[in-house]
Amino acid sequence: MSDLAACGSSLAWHGCYQVEADLCTPESYAHPAKGGWGLAFRIVEHLEELGLLRPGDTVLDSMAGTGRFLLAAAAKGYKTVAVELEPKFVSFLEANKTYAEKKLGHPIDMAIIQGDSRHLSELLRERGLVQVVSPPYEDSLQKGRSRNDKLVFGNARYNRKDKVTESYINYGQAPGQIGNMKG
Repeated sequence: MSDLAACGSSLAWHGCYQVEADLCTPESYAHPAKGGWGLAFRIVEHLEELGLLRPGDTVLDSMAGTGRFLLAAAAKGYKTVAVELEPKFVSFLEANKTYAEKKLGHPIDMAIIQGDSRHLSELLRERGLVQVVSPPYEDSLQKGRSRNDKLVFGNARYNRKDKVTESYINYGQAPGQIGNMKG
């Protein structure tokens, strides 16, 4: 069973591109890859249903484009952080924030950062923000167990008695992979 099915959600969401919301400027429709408003609100609602998004949380989009997903989150009261590399799209973000505030009748808490999301930690740190990520590490430990109580990652198999730092040397190939990082 897929993780999506396991969470109780339908495997298909219908009508996500038929919903419109007047939260962005007409000019921002020039963005070549904008998400649908219905999809943006549905994702936020789904995260709420799963308990992964709670009042007071902050939503970060590291490739924000025109900010549709963040505007949907902001409209529901969440703090948001937009990171976008392209100056043209940063201008759209700024204009959309102002536009949405007028439409909603109140300010929204959206930090807009122009920068390369491949350097996200540094971009956030420069502004006094902290990136907190919870990679699915523990889940991979549990799902990696085979019937004979050995950890299985890719083609590598390890006995449970192995030390964690030794067991996950081959977890991934990139130096930044969590399994290749020191404890």
